[in-house]
Amino acid sequence: MRVLDRLFKLTENETTVCTEVRAGVVTFLTMSYIVFVQPVILSSTGLSWHTVFVATCVSAAVATLLMGVLANYPIALAAAMGHNVLFAELCRKGIINWQTGLGAVFVSGCLFIILSLWGVREKVINAIPASIKHAIAVGIGLLIAFLGFQWAGLTVDAPITLVAMGNVRMVAVLLALGGLLFTATLIALRLRGAILIGILVTAAVGIPLGVTSTKAIEDQGVITAPRALPMNELLILPVHVPDEVDARTAELSAALRTAAAQHYPKGRAVGESETQERLRRAGISYDGKTTAGQLGELPLEKLGPGTTALPVVTTGKRGVSLAVIAYEVTSKKDKDGKTKTAKAVWRKYHSLPLPATNAQLVAYAKDVVLGLPGYNGLLKFDVLGALKLGILHVIFVFFFLDLFDTIGTLIGVAQQAGFLRDGKLPRARGALLADAFGTVFGAGLGTSTVTSYVESSAGVADGARTGLANVVTALLFLLALFFSPVVKMIGDAHVVMHGGSRLFLYPAVAPVLIIIGSIMLRNVVHIVWSDPTEAIPAFLAIMMMPLTFSITEGIAFGFISYSFLKLVTGRGREAHWLVYVFSLLFLVRYVYVGS
Repeated sequence: MRVLDRLFKLTENETTVCTEVRAGVVTFLTMSYIVFVQPVILSSTGLSWHTVFVATCVSAAVATLLMGVLANYPIALAAAMGHNVLFAELCRKGIINWQTGLGAVFVSGCLFIILSLWGVREKVINAIPASIKHAIAVGIGLLIAFLGFQWAGLTVDAPITLVAMGNVRMVAVLLALGGLLFTATLIALRLRGAILIGILVTAAVGIPLGVTSTKAIEDQGVITAPRALPMNELLILPVHVPDEVDARTAELSAALRTAAAQHYPKGRAVGESETQERLRRAGISYDGKTTAGQLGELPLEKLGPGTTALPVVTTGKRGVSLAVIAYEVTSKKDKDGKTKTAKAVWRKYHSLPLPATNAQLVAYAKDVVLGLPGYNGLLKFDVLGALKLGILHVIFVFFFLDLFDTIGTLIGVAQQAGFLRDGKLPRARGALLADAFGTVFGAGLGTSTVTSYVESSAGVADGARTGLANVVTALLFLLALFFSPVVKMIGDAHVVMHGGSRLFLYPAVAPVLIIIGSIMLRNVVHIVWSDPTEAIPAFLAIMMMPLTFSITEGIAFGFISYSFLKLVTGRGREAHWLVYVFSLLFLVRYVYVGS
């Protein structure tokens, strides 16, 4: 105990080992959803679900541990929500493939390391006006609470008003409300471990109600070992070309075969002739004139697990173009041990206008092949591809989002925990280095940007004050590799239908987020509301975070309006020059990149 006290300064921070351990567990349970959400999102890009799962757990553990050791802060890190969706969307649109995407994340992480060592990011934190710092904490609180209301099913999408009241008669919503009242009661009674008890009791009550699923434990047991699965066999069909179109089918087919030979596992790609022969042996009628729609109606399940790719030349208002549609056949065992196969569209790729140059065909074929399911992303980032002039803006976007998401989270959680001293964050350089290294390390493992998590505020609310809590959280991320069914029972979503759409609810975790939001709102009293040049930028920063679901956008509106109002009122010297610099960069981003 003395060693831990000396390493993490427990006595100095008025905390104990038991408090830190408990709070570390709370932080993990609150953010454990990322362990399962991240693989679902990034596997759509072509990365293997299991690869992303391992990369998510390991990168979170390493970055969180570094934060605890280098900065002694209880602020956990993991793959950033929002950044992962952006990564997948850029891949879907054909702007990048997952290799160049990881390369862009790697480059942005390296830039962060350089800026952190030079102290630039630390200077940005210190340059942020006090009113904006308080506003960031409040805005994050509202964002967290809004997320909690969504996860509880209390607010849902609405076409006209954007949000509306959910169905409070749903069992999952009632469970979340009960968990909220139960946890709030424990906090009001000042019971130690109130948040952790609230999460565990709510999850346990959800089991007999059918909300907390134990299916993962029933199917896999309590302990599972992470495993890498071999990639599907790839079956390439001949290019489908309408009779009235003259296209160079030989060149199109050659580009796909070459890309498969270069990027797909050796011996797992099957050419057009062999694919047609297999279809014939399986009794599947295919004559080369089969369209993409007709292919989807064929019983491809007879071929067994695999991926079938059909290149299609189409005509439309924009002229002739090439597109590829891929179907995936998967197999799994049911409760009786019988193997069942299922066919689904894996991906409809973006179109390539024809005629195309050989370089365009090669690049398109590479994106198609890399977009097929099941790749191992370990050390596969493409830095040279990311540095091409045409996609430098991708690096800029990842860099900008991570820079201000991290700064916002550090300030918000530090404000809540009382870490700020005269508006400055002690040991900021160590915290920023941990975040930067986490991004570089994550890209090497095969996952998107790693950043500080606002859910760390749950652990802070439960008493976390030192990096010892982070050590516990990091160990739990590593244990999640082997106890994923147990983690999934608490951290996985309960899916319900509402108004024709699916809702993903987290009744055990949602109450905690709502309560944390209420705690973080206390910082609003420190804003100087009597001064419009301070109050209005603070208000914009507060409101934009929950309304855009982005910390970065809140900071952007706060910075821009603060700079503008100080200048037009002749009080420009009250703002640090860095505030003006980043205000200008935010404006450039909005003009040239958009949101």
